[in-house]
Amino acid sequence: MGAAIDSCRGQSFTDWELLVVDDGSSDGSRPMIEDRGRADARIRVLETAPGRRGVVAAHHAGVEAAHGTYIARMDADDVSYADRFESQLQFLQQHPEISVCGAGVRIRRRAARGEEAADDVTDGYREYERWLNSLHDPRKIAAERFIESPVAHATAMLRRKDLLRVGGYRDVAWAEDYDLWLRYLEGGYRMANLEAVLVEWWDSPDRMTRNDARYSQGKFLEAKAHYLARREDVRAQGVCVCGAGPIGKKMAALLRGDGIEVKAFIEVHPRRIGERIGGAPVRDRGGIPVPGEAVLLGAVGLKGARDQIRALAKESGYREGEDFFCVA
Repeated sequence: MGAAIDSCRGQSFTDWELLVVDDGSSDGSRPMIEDRGRADARIRVLETAPGRRGVVAAHHAGVEAAHGTYIARMDADDVSYADRFESQLQFLQQHPEISVCGAGVRIRRRAARGEEAADDVTDGYREYERWLNSLHDPRKIAAERFIESPVAHATAMLRRKDLLRVGGYRDVAWAEDYDLWLRYLEGGYRMANLEAVLVEWWDSPDRMTRNDARYSQGKFLEAKAHYLARREDVRAQGVCVCGAGPIGKKMAALLRGDGIEVKAFIEVHPRRIGERIGGAPVRDRGGIPVPGEAVLLGAVGLKGARDQIRALAKESGYREGEDFFCVA
């Protein structure tokens, strides 16, 4: 927590207020925060009310108390580089069409108790870092929104008026930040990430993403299916799923649960072709419907397979982000 606060105090842009939300903490950090508040009048400590606690309540408390035009998000574990606020503010002022500005991240890991200090992260986190740091253009962010969360929450700077327009954070069955991004994109709001790495995003054994079921892979898949099922074209045309493996099957089942027709699966594995999954036929690549007959979903996890599906979709006349989406 101290490093996070100090990284805000060290920003090159100085006209900010720091709202530290104490959500019923029991780790003894409150005196340290108050000491920093006495040393810097820009720091205010807020509390969530008993009975109204949790991450969403904490977000609401901060947003409601904020005086600024922009909200810069940050988690207690993370560190912002000195030029973060200045870079993002300048970008948003120069691009009034952008509602959310994220940035590149460096994911780092804190050692567990009793473990030797280490800065390595899992291959999955490193792959997510590479993917996340490749998303800059608003069109690419919108197109790839169903792969993973396309903006690291700890890097986000948001226009407060747009945050309120989309309804702010919601207490949902999945990650509240991913839900917020999907609602922004569903509403036609544009999001961008700066190319520069501006935040160190620290993973630790105590982090919510490791300990709260709402941040599990299964819950993320539920969020993706929920927002896909809300699309008018998906409701009208149904979907065709490229990939009859675990991801494709789970996505198809979730979409059926939301009343969406799964017209077919597309597979390259010869032993699967001709089967039926939940009543939908498994076809070879020649069985892809023409655009307008179904929304195409690329649901694969193997490295390199996603690019193959993208190439097949393009050959078949589909446009990623419009009538074709990759999901993971």
